[in-house]
Amino acid sequence: MEASPVQRRPWTAVLAGTVAVVMVGVLGVLLWDRGDLISSGSSADEPYYGSTAELEESADVIVRGDIVDTREHSDRGWREVTATIRVAAVAKGEVAVGTTVEVSYARPGSGPETPEELDPAGGEYVFLLALWPEGGSSLVNTSQGYYRISDGRAVATKDNPVPLGPEVRQRLGLG
Repeated sequence: MEASPVQRRPWTAVLAGTVAVVMVGVLGVLLWDRGDLISSGSSADEPYYGSTAELEESADVIVRGDIVDTREHSDRGWREVTATIRVAAVAKGEVAVGTTVEVSYARPGSGPETPEELDPAGGEYVFLLALWPEGGSSLVNTSQGYYRISDGRAVATKDNPVPLGPEVRQRLGLG
């Protein structure tokens, strides 16, 4: 006995829906692989901030300082660097000028999310930090958690289109 048109319709809809889902998935994988769907220099493993307000609000501490010491270690099960930063100016947070803060981050070149433009040999930077409950801190984002200082200006990384706001720049003594 042949199925009536009414009995065939639900299977047709299910098949069409399945084909559509598979096509969207394949298209998504192809576009992602080409980079067309990547809107930032950050992967999905860490937050990415689309505006100055979002970025600055995400930080517990925003300081200007220079790297005075670094040490590599694997205390938490992966290779990372802990840098000691001498604080020259504070835009946000409970940190005093002249003190030091420690910031930990993945060793540059050790994976897909590392601060490639942060020179462990030293240099002056603006750091946007997330504080840990147990002490210490990390960058709020690998590509947006620091800005190199050059000629009195904060220079974003190549993967960061978000500038620092005028109030933060003023508090840090930057143009």
